[in-house]
Amino acid sequence: MARKSAYVAIAEVLRRRIETREYEPGDRLPAERELVAEFEVARMTIRHALDLLQMEGLIDRRRGRTGGTFVRTVPPMLELTRLEGINRQLEAMGIAQSHRVLSRAFVAASHTVAEALNIEPGDEVFQVEVLRLISEVPAMVEALFVSQEYDSIVDHFDLSSIDALSVLLGKKIDRREDVITPGAATEYEREVLEVSGGAQLLRLMRKSFVGDEVVSFSYLAIRPDAMQVKVVTTN
Repeated sequence: MARKSAYVAIAEVLRRRIETREYEPGDRLPAERELVAEFEVARMTIRHALDLLQMEGLIDRRRGRTGGTFVRTVPPMLELTRLEGINRQLEAMGIAQSHRVLSRAFVAASHTVAEALNIEPGDEVFQVEVLRLISEVPAMVEALFVSQEYDSIVDHFDLSSIDALSVLLGKKIDRREDVITPGAATEYEREVLEVSGGAQLLRLMRKSFVGDEVVSFSYLAIRPDAMQVKVVTTN
């Protein structure tokens, strides 16, 4: 039988401490240098073990003077199949949320965006990029593309993108299509979502419809340790 990797074994020890409540939700884990001394391994091995726990949604790593590695509570479970945005779902759970508009600009449509919006590649579209935070933790970044006449959508991003589009268009979004894939965080996503180099994200490509017309196209990247998603189907 193959020998277990050191970082996997260390992750199992730390996971067991979390599961048995030796480390309670909200507790700060020992600093990396302390874990290096305890397990007698290189710092990179400790970081790989922490990466694994972060991908499992068990810990949260924060930067700054008050930063460190903390035991997380179970992240909220949100339904992708509900047309109402995540804002309303979080409000119903009593969970704090906020957002930051990272950028807004007219850009040339890529082939993927152009195909989704039924325009020509290179046509001008309005892109707004929004970071959504759950309990002050960066949870999801969305790059939303709309046709030029809808550029004022940015004024409504205190709502979800679905609600913002409905307000702007004066029409209710009545259908949405999501294509879901996992993937490693890019350098930019690591910076914005405050995750480590080995972090895996849940990715979505989303079309929003009014009738048969696609009114927006989005790329979304979600931290699975900050937000769980589920899909519910009914007859």
